[in-house]
Amino acid sequence: MQAFCGGVSHDDTWYIDSGCSRHMTGNKGYLIDFNITMPGKYVTFGKNMKGEVIGHGNILNGNFTVKRVEYVYGLKNNLIIVAQLCDNHHEVLFTKPKSLIIDTSKRILVDSPRNGNMYPLDIELIEGIPDICLLSKVASDISWLWHIRLSHLNFGYINKLIGKDLVRGLPSLKLDNDILCAACKQELVITSILKEYNYKQ
Repeated sequence: MQAFCGGVSHDDTWYIDSGCSRHMTGNKGYLIDFNITMPGKYVTFGKNMKGEVIGHGNILNGNFTVKRVEYVYGLKNNLIIVAQLCDNHHEVLFTKPKSLIIDTSKRILVDSPRNGNMYPLDIELIEGIPDICLLSKVASDISWLWHIRLSHLNFGYINKLIGKDLVRGLPSLKLDNDILCAACKQELVITSILKEYNYKQ
């Protein structure tokens, strides 16, 4: 696999790699929440060729988010690094016919067939700045999961946590839900009764 372009067009496939030091891509268009890196950072390839790290962002396909993927100018391939996945509490399993990426609940996030000596990832990324309506469809179940995990915190505050990357593990999605859960409805009823009682006092 030729890592550095040198006049060769970019390969859109994502590969799982164990030899590189970090997640990286040569296509900035894949990255969401892109941040520019301080100049002077480089990645070294074979034959002592170097590519400059321009910045970093996240990639996602709904239920699978990979954070801090570096945009390396001139890189031909898209590489997801095993060590970084494991550092983020994922498991990576390689078998003869395929590869699996598994979360801490033993749920299979990505199931990808092997291709020759390579293990490409079978994922369809949401590129650029996603439409809210698209993310609402993807995140309906995820919204409720994080609403409960964060002690029924409202979705506006959860989105602020996501936007500022304040909680490790939160998905890079805009969580939209205008329906109250049973516990929140009960809380509103109790609050309104207490307010009325205090007003009468």
